[in-house]
Amino acid sequence: MTTPTANRYGSSGDPLVMTLLVRDEADIIRQNIEFHLSRGVDHVIATDNASTDGTTDILEEFARAGCLSLIREPSNDYRQMAWVNRMIALATEKFGEIWLINNDADEFWRPPDNSEGRVGNLRDVLTASPSPSVLCRRRNMITSPDRLGAKAWSEALVWRSMIETRPNAAELARPEPMEHPFFCYNLPNKVLMHSRNLVSVTKGCHSATFRDPVKPVDLGIEIFHYPIRSISEFTASVTHIYRAILRDVDRKPQESTKYIRWANILERTGSTRKLVEDALPTRSQLWRYRLSGKLVKDHRMRNDLAGI
Repeated sequence: MTTPTANRYGSSGDPLVMTLLVRDEADIIRQNIEFHLSRGVDHVIATDNASTDGTTDILEEFARAGCLSLIREPSNDYRQMAWVNRMIALATEKFGEIWLINNDADEFWRPPDNSEGRVGNLRDVLTASPSPSVLCRRRNMITSPDRLGAKAWSEALVWRSMIETRPNAAELARPEPMEHPFFCYNLPNKVLMHSRNLVSVTKGCHSATFRDPVKPVDLGIEIFHYPIRSISEFTASVTHIYRAILRDVDRKPQESTKYIRWANILERTGSTRKLVEDALPTRSQLWRYRLSGKLVKDHRMRNDLAGI
């Protein structure tokens, strides 16, 4: 194996392409696309999975502007990896060798601040990468349920989780409350990757396999994750994904456990409040977590979005 040298992957100026798989994300999708285009993404390939809330109209605006390729997917199945792989194939067919972000509508891939103290540019960061696999750390951005809807999501969701442990599948499968609400735990990291010699990407894009073994590098890119922006949106998402999971014959037993847990809470209690409080801290919990350092206030992404 040849050890990658500095700038091996970034110096060629390969495009940075972002894939998006979305369904009913009208409240966040415009900000997501505008942010990433402003931070170095050259083109977006989006799969719209039967949206009915205006998401399709927003995607079509970007498609008419020439910065987005739109795939319409009417299926009600939950075939995430098949649809992501289709977008990856289209991206490489369209642009050749590329840097690739496999994104979700509620995730913002933020490069480190530049020398002026402002958010940097993803392309500039990738130019220095000695590896085709770049580790990106995910940060859950949350608030208490009573604050959802009181402000715009970017203004309300400013509490960043500092708990690095995660509940395992066995803990999620038990009906009892977990030690912390689910989104107080940070989620597994993801990778941003180069298409050269790429063999496969794991479900959720937590790792990638190349023809030769490679070691992911950490270049300081963080993923700000906004998992719950309204109670109604979260409840609808849980219900849809759970029904799709039941139809997914290829699903492994340990996958999608959190959605099964949440669907069971809804069925058992009939309470959307109980559902959301399993995922987010109450107001009193939030302040206890703040005092103990388990949550910190982080306004970086709020300020970035206000500046676009």
